[in-house]
Amino acid sequence: AKREMRAELKAAKKQKHGATADNTRQATGAKVLLAMDLRKVASTLEEFLGRDGDIWALPPMKDCDLLAVRRLGRLFSLRSTVQGSGRRRFVLLHRTGKEAVPDFATLDAFIRQND
Repeated sequence: AKREMRAELKAAKKQKHGATADNTRQATGAKVLLAMDLRKVASTLEEFLGRDGDIWALPPMKDCDLLAVRRLGRLFSLRSTVQGSGRRRFVLLHRTGKEAVPDFATLDAFIRQND
């Protein structure tokens, strides 16, 4: 009961900061990223730039995926930080005031390079 309550509090906190439920699933009390699809993350980043909120918290993921998401954030001129440790490590993307959607060619080249 206490573990479930703690998980609900964490989920509410992430939701407050802009984490979306469509890119996560519940797995033994911890949120994990489903298939690492950079195109989907890029389109979600575009949506993030179009709405209110200055922080987007992604669910925990593997280190190689963390690196790819941080690089993708740099393409959008977002600042990124990593929180947590071990299996609970996740990325926070922050607005900088200079963020912009990159052109299609740059974004497509980045995604092809990291697939």
